[in-house]
Formats: sequence, structure tokens, C-alpha cells
Amino acid sequence: MITKYISYLRDIRNYSENTLTGYEKDLRAFSKWAQAHLEHARWSEITRSDIDQYVHAMVETGMKPSSTNRRLSA
Repeated sequence: MITKYISYLRDIRNYSENTLTGYEKDLRAFSKWAQAHLEHARWSEITRSDIDQYVHAMVETGMKPSSTNRRLSA
């Protein structure tokens, strides 16, 4: 699913390569976290609560707000 989304951003939305690289990295980081911390790691089952948990985990590691926001925008 990540690959399809990145292709969409590249082909349809004309995002820059730097943005695409960053988004792909951010989405893979979320996917890895979800697989380790959620019982339901399928994209279609992710809830707002799950994303809130992810944000909390990023804050707990000391991630800067700008980095957290970039990950959320992906």
C-alpha cells in the first residue's frame, strides 16, 4: 500500500523526490511501529486512537514537534 501511495504522489500529485523519500520513510516507520504495538496493523483498521498512541510514543522518545508533524502529514 505504501508503494501505491508513493506512486500516486509521484505520478498524479507531482511531489518532489525529496518529499516522496521522506513520506515513504515516515510511513514505513509508522507501519513498523503499528506491527509491534497494535493487534490490528492493517491500514484499513487504524483508528484515531492508534495514531494518538503513535504521537505519544514519538513525544516520549523526544522527537521534535516539527518531525512529529511531518510524520503525521505523510
